[in-house]
Amino acid sequence: MTAVGALMKLHTGTPVTDPGVTESARLLAALKPAYGTPKQRTRDSYLWYYSSQVLVHAGGAGWDPWYGSLVDTLSATQETSGPATGSWDPMGTVPDRWGEYGGRLYVTTLHLLALEVPARHLPTYSAGAKPQP
Repeated sequence: MTAVGALMKLHTGTPVTDPGVTESARLLAALKPAYGTPKQRTRDSYLWYYSSQVLVHAGGAGWDPWYGSLVDTLSATQETSGPATGSWDPMGTVPDRWGEYGGRLYVTTLHLLALEVPARHLPTYSAGAKPQP
């Protein structure tokens, strides 16, 4: 819920320099996307979707490594053959935290939305900035 809370703060006008936002972004950047193991699951499409939005809006050094981990993790686990090509298995060897409830469509949708965040969101910190020549 840290990611959702920080995103709501940003959407309601809290500046990216707010200590609550910067601390949330720091924490989320440290939680790099990874599946984990069956005993220590860290796969969480919901967290990754909201974290991607917070980190792209907050800017800073945490975004690039975090997004690189997201791309690497999702590229390595996307279905590459059969009728489910292009999707992600919600259960797989390491189940998604919400995969049992949302299924393949839910997990795939959140993964795609997380991947496209930099293409569809203008970072909050750059609003009003003058374009560089």
